[in-house]
Amino acid sequence: MPARNAAARILRTLESLASQTYQAWELIVTDDGSTDATSETVRAWAASIPNSVRVVAGSAEGPSAARNRAAQVAEGSLLAFLDADDVWTPQKLSAQVRGLTNDPQLSGVTCDYNIVGLDREASRKRVSFNWSDQEVRRWALLEGRGPALCSTLMIRASAFQSVDGFDEKLWNLEDVDLALRLLANHQLTNIAMPLCDYTVMPGQNHQDPTTVPAAVEYLITKESYLSTEADRRRITTNVDLLVLTRTYRRHRSLSSLWPLIALAARRPINVARTVAVTLLR
Repeated sequence: MPARNAAARILRTLESLASQTYQAWELIVTDDGSTDATSETVRAWAASIPNSVRVVAGSAEGPSAARNRAAQVAEGSLLAFLDADDVWTPQKLSAQVRGLTNDPQLSGVTCDYNIVGLDREASRKRVSFNWSDQEVRRWALLEGRGPALCSTLMIRASAFQSVDGFDEKLWNLEDVDLALRLLANHQLTNIAMPLCDYTVMPGQNHQDPTTVPAAVEYLITKESYLSTEADRRRITTNVDLLVLTRTYRRHRSLSSLWPLIALAARRPINVARTVAVTLLR
C-alpha cells in the first residue's frame, strides 16, 4: 500500500483489509514522504490487530517506487495492491486466492470494481474488464476503462519480479505499462464481481493534466504495442480529449468549451470513437 499524506482517509481502507474473510495476510505500507500523521495512524491501527503490519519509509519517489519498495520486503508468494483511498469488499482476497490456487497457469487475477466519489453511493458505477486483446487495446489507447491494477490486482510474486515490477519512471498509467509487460509471458483473468471500491476525488495523481501526457509520451517510446503512427495519433487525441474535458468540467465556461469543439473538428473520427466507447460502457 503506497500512502502519502493519507492520514485523513486511510483508516477506512485499513478496516476493509481487517474485514477480509481471508486472514492469512501481511500488510506493508510505504509512507512515501508524508508530512502528516500517516505512519502514526497506521501504527496505532496495527496495534489492535493480530496480523503483521509494517511501515517502510519512502522518499517521495512516486507510487510506482512505493509499491515496488513494499513488494521487495513482502514475505508472501502472492502480492495484492491497495491504494490508501480505496476499499475492498470482505470477499476480495479469498476469491482471488481461490482463483490462483485452482489454476496454476494463472499469474494474476483482477476483479470488477465500483468507481465512487466522495459521496460514495450516489456516484457508484461498476466497471468490468475481461482481458481480451480488444479490451486491453482500448485501455492502452485510453479509449476504455482499465482494470485498476493498483487496487484490484493479485499476482504471484514470482511473476511480478520477472517483469521488474512497476516502472518507477511512471507516476501515471503505470498499471497500463505493467499489464502490457505481464501479458507478453503471463496469463491474467478477471473475477466478474465488484470486489473493490475505487475512489475518485480532486487532487489525485491520475487527475493531473500534466502527468498523463508525460506518461503517454514515455509509453509511446517504450511500448512497441503503441508504436504505429495511427496508434500515436489515436492516443494523442485521447490525451487531449481527456485534458480538455477535465478543464471544461472544472470551469464550465465558453472559453474552456471552444478547445473541445476545435479538437472534434480537427479529428472527428478519433473523438467520435472515444466518445462512443465511453457511452457504451
